[in-house]
Amino acid sequence: MATPLQEGAAAGLQPFDYTEATEQTFTADQAATDLSGNLSGSYFGIPTTTTIIGNDTVLYRVGGETVYQNQLTTLPGNGMRVRTAQGFYNGAPSYASFYRETKIQDDVNEYGIVTKSARAKFLEKLAEFRALYNVPATSQTADVETFFTTGLEEPEPLPPVNNRPDWRDQYFSADQLLDVAISGNNADPDGDGMNNLLEYALVGDPANPDVRLLPELLTVTEPDGEQYLGLRFRSRIGADDISYGLQSSVDLSSWLPVADFVSVETVDNGDGSETITLRLAESISSDDRRFLRLQVTAD
Repeated sequence: MATPLQEGAAAGLQPFDYTEATEQTFTADQAATDLSGNLSGSYFGIPTTTTIIGNDTVLYRVGGETVYQNQLTTLPGNGMRVRTAQGFYNGAPSYASFYRETKIQDDVNEYGIVTKSARAKFLEKLAEFRALYNVPATSQTADVETFFTTGLEEPEPLPPVNNRPDWRDQYFSADQLLDVAISGNNADPDGDGMNNLLEYALVGDPANPDVRLLPELLTVTEPDGEQYLGLRFRSRIGADDISYGLQSSVDLSSWLPVADFVSVETVDNGDGSETITLRLAESISSDDRRFLRLQVTAD
């Protein structure tokens, strides 16, 4: 979101004319070299040119023989973007602007669940901005959805499913469904180390790598102070075509099923998944060496 760095009067500028056209959002996901973020292409039919300067700066010029605007954009790669623009009228400088833009991201909890979306955070920041600079209601964009056109779009979540055929239909095209190297249980199309069976079991997206879905090994401390080795993972609610189980090892080579374990916590995530925490029945001893992993099998 672009915000002025100081009051216009203090900078010797004329009062800022708030109009719908001045309320815009930008994202800072791109690198300078990919020429994205409205830094290339024609501008209302006027030719533009883009020049890369170093690794993080773009000079964007509107106009051919007659220059209408020079815009210098720096993308430092830390979630910020800095823009400096100079406009011309009849070949003479007519205005200058300076923006500092901040990237807004989803808040995600320890389970990988979005607790506050970038959309919600942006709207809060927009309300603060309007209040701080007394933006009149008549100058505010009526339809806030028009803000989400530069990378903040949030697609509608897919409805929860609890069987593999429906899940495969959600994520794979007709051609991909015929190719087991892409849609088969053992395939890993997004290359995140989890095959499609695990993606289904852990409520993942096979097209988007997300290692946050991997089960978490942890130590569970009970009220009496005893400590136990445990495992936390997401599971698909209502799925009866897969089974979840624990395996343990003392050498990371030979693995045996764990028959005796205790359920510590189950949290409904509200998206067709739940986060389950299990622990071993025996507490950790000082000379004990144990490892746990999640086993998922197709029924």
